[in-house]
Amino acid sequence: MGDNVEEKPLTMDVKEEPPSFTASEHQVDGDQPTPSESVPPTVDDRPRLFEQFLVVGIDDSVIYKEKANVSIAAPPTTQRKLLPFFNTVYEPKVLYRYPNVERPNAIKVESFCFPSGVKTSRIKRSDSMGALNEIYFSQNYMFDTNHSYIFRLTNEGNTLYGICITKDELVSENPTFFPLTTTTETQDPSNDHLLVGSRCYCLISRYPFFRLHFSVLHSILDHDRLARIIEKQDISDVDHHITSGNVVSDMLQRVPEPGEEIQFQLSGEMKSKRFQCPVVDVENSCIAEWTMVPTIKVLPLDHLLLLFNAILLERPIIVKCRRSLGTLSNLVLSCIPLLRPLEWTGLLISLLPNSLNDVLQGTSTVYNSPDLFLAPVPFIVGVNHLSAEVDTLIVDLDNNKIINQDFSMPMLPEWKKLSHNLKVDYDKIHTAPEYFNSVLTPSILHREAASAVLESLQKYVSWLLSKVRGHFSQRAVSDLQLDLTNVRMREEVAEDFVASVSPVNRKFMEILLATQHFSVYSSVHLSDSSKLVAEATPPPATKTMTT
Repeated sequence: MGDNVEEKPLTMDVKEEPPSFTASEHQVDGDQPTPSESVPPTVDDRPRLFEQFLVVGIDDSVIYKEKANVSIAAPPTTQRKLLPFFNTVYEPKVLYRYPNVERPNAIKVESFCFPSGVKTSRIKRSDSMGALNEIYFSQNYMFDTNHSYIFRLTNEGNTLYGICITKDELVSENPTFFPLTTTTETQDPSNDHLLVGSRCYCLISRYPFFRLHFSVLHSILDHDRLARIIEKQDISDVDHHITSGNVVSDMLQRVPEPGEEIQFQLSGEMKSKRFQCPVVDVENSCIAEWTMVPTIKVLPLDHLLLLFNAILLERPIIVKCRRSLGTLSNLVLSCIPLLRPLEWTGLLISLLPNSLNDVLQGTSTVYNSPDLFLAPVPFIVGVNHLSAEVDTLIVDLDNNKIINQDFSMPMLPEWKKLSHNLKVDYDKIHTAPEYFNSVLTPSILHREAASAVLESLQKYVSWLLSKVRGHFSQRAVSDLQLDLTNVRMREEVAEDFVASVSPVNRKFMEILLATQHFSVYSSVHLSDSSKLVAEATPPPATKTMTT
């Protein structure tokens, strides 16, 4: 917490400070997330840092076919007006994959790389080639979070992350590492404009090692940029035939053990990349490291607390943001560490393609579930377009507001004290100047402040659970025959606890203890009566031996 500000203790009925928790106590084992999206099977089960590298964009052969059709059907004057096909949205296609293995019956990952499709634009040819050089050599993606985002796919407890960087490129020219790179016929030499479209460079991984993966994507793009420079300057005596396959194959490293550090060198780079795996709760640590700073930047404190409230009570949540897929995906993914030591067990989709937007209305047959969002399954979904009103809590980042249709949602116990305890560190992120070299490295001050905010929220959840655990321990001591392995018995003890809570907080605790994530927590941590009895029984006093 900040200096010279007294941290207010949290209390439910009596004044007492919430206990401190070690890192290991924040980990909850034994449960897996509920399936949210089908994913392609992996090539093999060997743990490695990535599964596949993809380049996704516009299939220029589609545009060429359209151009041919226009050429046949229209007179030359009309052709000149219609071509090239800019300000048009195209369906994204996989242009390149490594390893080159196409998985059968796989979900169309490219739809998640470009949720709104790929829009084309045009640049004017000029003698100075200023606009063209900006396309070839710009590194805006390194400094603009709008170009970096993450999607998450889960199925039967297995999770895959898609780590994405987008940049504008000429549709007619492939990256230098593509096999048999050629210039297509999409561009008309007689036309004074060039067609431009975004491409997405994406690593698919089972692990949320986001900083490492983004760093590797930057290296791939740096190699391509260097090859462009060499190509344009016709430097024939420099060996620049380093493909993305060289770079990405260097990442076929085994996944390190918790706490272990690995280092490896990518082809063509002098400096080795180093990565240390977190000691505990890898998902929480890595996702929090990447998402918490940008999430706090875009949410006022009262909005964060309302979102936190809804997550705890398993309210359906939609996050909407048109301006930035990075901001959108970061906020949705930050809900995972915000809930710790509980674990989100429902649907969590950081980027929902517009083509699947109808699942929000319960009318889609995607995933063979026509009533996916009408079923009693909690969900958190990120969208950049919402075509109709939905009866959920909507975090509208474009208009900086939260639309809460559920006016009956009870507030967090002691929320004013919690807000007070967060304010100083929260304000640091909103007021302190930013010093960073790229999107990968927010300032140390921002990282430390975000870590303090998250720690306070996680301690708050632990404090709530400690109240429940204490009641379970008392019941286990008073009734040594209590069988807490029985689900119904745990529910009865939970109901007894809710009845003992003060009226102002009773509704909140009643809903919290009815959530799926609390059910998982109780089955893991509140089902062993002997452990609960041992916790409630003070250790025997030790006798001092005398001689």
